[in-house]
Amino acid sequence: MRPATVEDALAICELHVAAWQRAYRGIVPDRVLEALTVESKLEQRRALLAAGERTNLVAERGGAVIGWSAFGPGRDDDAGGAGELYAIYVHPDHWRGGAGRALLVASEAGLAEEGYGRATLWVLRDNVRTRAFYEAGGWRADGTGTEHVFDGAAVPSVRYARTLVSGQGRPSPTDAPSTRP
Repeated sequence: MRPATVEDALAICELHVAAWQRAYRGIVPDRVLEALTVESKLEQRRALLAAGERTNLVAERGGAVIGWSAFGPGRDDDAGGAGELYAIYVHPDHWRGGAGRALLVASEAGLAEEGYGRATLWVLRDNVRTRAFYEAGGWRADGTGTEHVFDGAAVPSVRYARTLVSGQGRPSPTDAPSTRP
């Protein structure tokens, strides 16, 4: 686990597109998933990483970036100053290998270190697998919902929240993701 750099943008975009195309099949319209390309996301990702306005972490295995998370200030006015976990994605070839859990723990700890006592995240309502992942990590739906629109199609999303505890078990930078889910 380490902070992401601008040089990681390509690897982040590759795993991000692959994860979307696998995880969101049947939830997000196929035309949206088929239109996703690494090239269409790359310049924006480079700019976001260069700006440094959010904390971005990457998980590596064998020297290759296999997962990514981003977090920082919350964007929801009604969330009471909570931090927000914007994204966690792991390349599908590495699902259930511990990288997602390691990114979640590190992101929660990072938010706590940034002074947030509470955090939120958004997940697509019908993404049962990911909802179970967050729930296993102590996150709970807080009753807030919205719709994200993808190429004209409204897809329901729910907000999750959890209380953060300073120093809540952040893995050290040398800890490799476990082999367990």
